[in-house]
Amino acid sequence: MVGRTIIFRTAEKVVSEAGWYEGGYRAQVVAYICARLAKCTIDLSRGGRLDYRRIWGMQGCDAVVRRQLDAIGEVMMRVLRAPPREGQNISEWAKQQACRETALRSEVTIIPGLAAWVVDTDTARSESQQTRATGEVDRDLQIMQEVLAIPPERWSALRAHARAARLIQPYDEAALRAACGEIGRPPNEAQARRLLALVERSRETGWVSPEMRNT
Repeated sequence: MVGRTIIFRTAEKVVSEAGWYEGGYRAQVVAYICARLAKCTIDLSRGGRLDYRRIWGMQGCDAVVRRQLDAIGEVMMRVLRAPPREGQNISEWAKQQACRETALRSEVTIIPGLAAWVVDTDTARSESQQTRATGEVDRDLQIMQEVLAIPPERWSALRAHARAARLIQPYDEAALRAACGEIGRPPNEAQARRLLALVERSRETGWVSPEMRNT
């Protein structure tokens, strides 16, 4: 978990500093970088994954991983800015399965040295038994992508509605503070799940938001 958080935050910095980044949609780009990086490491190791324990131990990423994040990010930005329908909203396109499939199929340059950051299938399987199943990780990435695609001002509006309708449960407030950009970090995976559950409860009371209609 800590390793994935480090990757996520490093990707945020890489995108913000990248020469190809022109502003906007950083949350979507970062989410897609993380998903595409996972696919790269699976392909490299034929079923393994990134060495999160090593990242956790170093409390950071080296130049190789940062260059890989940059290379992936440039490709993901092109995918997001090229929806199939002219004029289609990029935030909506980013939430569609077709966009995810396109991103995962897109060719990405593998930076020399990345293989040293990948663990093989047997190691990955052993460590997964101590943490969580691969399918659950994939679902968490999708949930994070959906939550991060919604701008902070819409979460603020949802919070006002939910408070008025008395829909907010314990721990929802902390998740909303993170989503509204009030604590300097994005929601974690557990908070992201709570936020989507709150969206569903709000819909039942008449809440309507264009940004959240496909969440």
